[in-house]
Amino acid sequence: MADLIIPIAIYTDMLTHLTSTLPNEGCGLLAGKRAVAKSVYPIRNVASTPQVRYQMDGQQQLRAMLSIEADRDSLIAIFHSHPTGPEVPSATDLREASYPSAVYLICVPLPDETWRVRGFKLKKNRFEEVVVSVADQV
Repeated sequence: MADLIIPIAIYTDMLTHLTSTLPNEGCGLLAGKRAVAKSVYPIRNVASTPQVRYQMDGQQQLRAMLSIEADRDSLIAIFHSHPTGPEVPSATDLREASYPSAVYLICVPLPDETWRVRGFKLKKNRFEEVVVSVADQV
């Protein structure tokens, strides 16, 4: 059983956004019900750095959170890229994580122009990897 299920259309939109931000980190939110993503919210990274960190644009993040609430959905995942790796959360990611109910997706571009996407949950001040599934239909 997957801890997070992302329909292929949502997954593609997320990766398209992250590709457009290269060589800098990209970021955004996934919303849905239970473990199934229904919406993707690409958000501008105001830190605009290749690897050091990301910081979501406050206005865009607020609009996304209000939209999620209006749709009666939940924030189920926070995604960002590590353009040059690693495929795991950084010390900065751990220090700045504040949504224990969300899956944190780390997305790393690969040489063949695909992406490696791994999910992590915050548990007792550390991240534990979880199962993320991309589905044709949900």
